Amino acid sequence: EKQRSTTNHFMMADRPARVQVTVNSTKGPALPSAQSKSGQSYNIWYHKTPGQNDRKRRCDRDAAKARCCVGKDAGRTKADGDPSAFICLHFAKGQCALGPRCDRLHRTPTHAFDAALDPGHDCFGRERHATDRDDYGGVGCFTSDPETQRTLFINGLTSAPADVERRLRNQFGEYGPLESVRWIRSKSIAFVRYRMRTSAEFAKVAMSDQALVAGSSEILNVRWATDDPNPGARKRKQREAEEQTMQAVSKALRSEDDPQLEQRLRQLQQEHLHPQQHPHSQQRQQQQ
Repeated sequence: EKQRSTTNHFMMADRPARVQVTVNSTKGPALPSAQSKSGQSYNIWYHKTPGQNDRKRRCDRDAAKARCCVGKDAGRTKADGDPSAFICLHFAKGQCALGPRCDRLHRTPTHAFDAALDPGHDCFGRERHATDRDDYGGVGCFTSDPETQRTLFINGLTSAPADVERRLRNQFGEYGPLESVRWIRSKSIAFVRYRMRTSAEFAKVAMSDQALVAGSSEILNVRWATDDPNPGARKRKQREAEEQTMQAVSKALRSEDDPQLEQRLRQLQQEHLHPQQHPHSQQRQQQQ
């Protein structure tokens, strides 16, 4: 799958990016400012003015006017060759009117792009935050669990076709390599996890307010998933994090080539694998 993705990017880089919309066909996305036309202050965190509802009801959501088709839209732009360039947000929405003249990348994230990107920005160059919005929309949170940062929550699957999981894999998989897809039929919701955080960021923009079935009335609400509340899952992730820390410490200590440090490392590993109980806990168990 990684080799196929690399080949596709190579082929797309050999052609100019397609102009997705003409200037006359769309007014273009309006850039939010600190002051709205009505004179009220504009909240750029929630993209609303005071008095507006924090969330739109599903019936109030508008279907997306365009969609990014990577196979025919992606290609070479002015940003190619610039290692610091970000991906075009309007390209991900299927609404970039500049095409090859755009100063942003017109392609999906690659493994090299994902590895080079700092945790403080998303693939479009927007600043990420230390906390999630209360509706789990927006740019995303860099302090949440790494798996959560790669996982999208989708609801609004009203049509519920028999092959919905296949459609989820095909349509969300267009924007990056998938790790897992879970569809909960009874609740008409789904969880899509990518192998790269930047793929999830691109797909969240590209698939918001879209429909799995063309011509249907469904409007997908794509948000960030929350951390797994399952205690077993949390313990497993904590154990994995501790093991990674021990491996990093082991590597650092071995580079010092000190026998005493090596002995201390083995002792720490034994304490990690077989933790001793507190004396009061042992005494309490004996009394029981």
